[in-house]
Amino acid sequence: MKKLRLLYIEDKAAQRQTNARRLRARGFGVTTAPSGRKGLAKFDSDRPDVVLCDLNLPDLSGLQVLERVKAASPATPVIILTAHGSVSLAREAIKQGAYHFILKPLEINDLEITIHQALEDSRLHQQLREYSHDLERKVS
Repeated sequence: MKKLRLLYIEDKAAQRQTNARRLRARGFGVTTAPSGRKGLAKFDSDRPDVVLCDLNLPDLSGLQVLERVKAASPATPVIILTAHGSVSLAREAIKQGAYHFILKPLEINDLEITIHQALEDSRLHQQLREYSHDLERKVS
C-alpha cells in the first residue's frame, strides 16, 4: 500500500519536529517546511496528498498558503492548524476551501482520523467528477 504523503508547514521548530516524528510513527511520509514560501516550493515539487499548515506563519498566512495550494491543485486537502482559533477564522478557512480547522495542541489520534477522512472525501469527489464527466459524454 502506498505511503500517504503529508506536507507539514509550521514555523515553530520544536512543534514541527515533534509532530512530524509522531506522524511518521503512524506510517505517513512527512515533508516539513518552516515557512509558507518554503512550504509552497515543496508543494510544487512534491505534490503531497494532504497539506497541514499553521495559520500564523512569518511570511505568508495559512490562508494565503491555502489559496495558492487550491489554485494549483483544487483536490488537495488542506488542514489549517492554529493555537489561536476562533469561530470566525474557522469559518473563513472553510469558506476558502480548507478541509478542516484544528486547534493546537494537536491530538495525534484526531489528526490522523481527520487526514484519512480528508483523503477519502477527496477520492470520492474525484470519482464523482469522473462519473459526471463520463455521463455528460455519454449523453452528448
